[in-house]
Amino acid sequence: MKHRVLIVEDDPALLRGLKDNFSSKGYLVESAADGERGLELALEGAFDLILLDIMLPKVNGYEICRAVREQGSEIPILMLTAKGQEEDVILGLNLGADDYVVKPFRIRELLARANALVRRTQPKQDEVFQFGDFEMDLGAHKLFRGGHEVPLTAKEFRLLAHFAMRQGRALPRDEILNAVWGSSIIVTGRSVDRCVTTLRAKIESDPRNPVYIQTVRDIGYRFERELPSEDPNPPSAAGLRVARERLAEAEQAERAMAAELEQAAEIQRQLLPTAAPAVAGLDLAGYNAACRTVGGDYYDFLSYPDGRIGIVIADVAGKGMPAALVMASLQAKVQALADAPGDTAEMVGRLNRGIAGACPPNRFVTLFFAVLDPPTGELAYSNAGHNPPFLVRPNGEIALLEGGGPPLGILPSARYREERARMAPGDVLLLYSDGVTEAFNPAGEEFDERVKEVVVENRGEPAAAIVKAVHEAVASWTEGQPATDDITVVAARRTAQVRAVLESCLS
Repeated sequence: MKHRVLIVEDDPALLRGLKDNFSSKGYLVESAADGERGLELALEGAFDLILLDIMLPKVNGYEICRAVREQGSEIPILMLTAKGQEEDVILGLNLGADDYVVKPFRIRELLARANALVRRTQPKQDEVFQFGDFEMDLGAHKLFRGGHEVPLTAKEFRLLAHFAMRQGRALPRDEILNAVWGSSIIVTGRSVDRCVTTLRAKIESDPRNPVYIQTVRDIGYRFERELPSEDPNPPSAAGLRVARERLAEAEQAERAMAAELEQAAEIQRQLLPTAAPAVAGLDLAGYNAACRTVGGDYYDFLSYPDGRIGIVIADVAGKGMPAALVMASLQAKVQALADAPGDTAEMVGRLNRGIAGACPPNRFVTLFFAVLDPPTGELAYSNAGHNPPFLVRPNGEIALLEGGGPPLGILPSARYREERARMAPGDVLLLYSDGVTEAFNPAGEEFDERVKEVVVENRGEPAAAIVKAVHEAVASWTEGQPATDDITVVAARRTAQVRAVLESCLS
């Protein structure tokens, strides 16, 4: 039985090359050179696959995809896009596309992806799903390998079942979160990454080079029952010519995009403190590293007219350019607080109202805001959903700065409360983003509480040395693996010099 494919592409040369290649593989091909005609065919015809360009005249690919899904059709849709931006691809996937290929592409890869989508079937809940030497009993919620049960948590099994029933599809993290965790639970894409890491450790022979759960850069994950074999038949001459032309165009666009991203990264670096303020009796230092060219982590120091010092750390949910834009908006709002200081709860409330009006859907910001009076060591702080910072005393004891309210940007009317603590001479305050504690080693273990051990071991060192020790320990823990989240560390150390300053003032 021959499968019917609809190809909607406005580039004549590329359309001709695609038609030739799919026809040579036994497909019955219909085509459209604009979105309007493509939409008519998609809604009227019974196709086994739709190959859909995004940038089309008259009606774009997004609208076609939405209309097909609104009609209730489950025809596999494979999107072709020259755009490599995360938001463009996620939009297409959220509208119902099953997979995507970025131009320029290898025709053999495209055909393999198309074949996988066409032969894909969704198992029923009472079926046994097999992949490799695994058997997953969806009804009994059990996974077996060679007749022996593989222990999975309930969350790991639900995640694996979600992947298995959508094999071959590129699944965005947001979609996975809603399906496995539930839309009412406030978690981030890092929760998906952590669960994937533990799941890979149980089913992959080499978790660092996974076969089944594959990472889709900037999007999420794809589950492959088996790796697609390469097509032994070479592509047509027309397909090769088009691919070479598209490759040259894509390389030029990639160079331009890289230059723009580097300019954005330089602007973002200028938004962070170039140096900590010099304050008698207080030693400050900060470190920030984005896991991509730009990031969503942020820290800052504010100098108030009465001598107090504001210390801020924040983490925007998500990564890349969208998070960086929210971070820039937050930085401007925080800087404005230096001119009109209030108590920390009131300042965090003002930030929340400002962020709630500007934060895109599915974005929020965790933030910790502290104000320290160096001569007395009095510390006032408010926490908006951020990791609780901690104090390390000279004797090595640890005091967690707990308490707080919801992240910024979720509830405009949220209320926050101010907590208080005291830093004695020699105390170290450490603030950090979850890129520190949630850094994974190759075995899938988190760095987690080890950050406290590092600070305790280095508590007598200057703040800059403490910050350096933390990020070096994280780098050693991950063994050189690429970071999956932005990393930010801020240290404040109250020195014994405060006493000398006070005695000098009294004499």
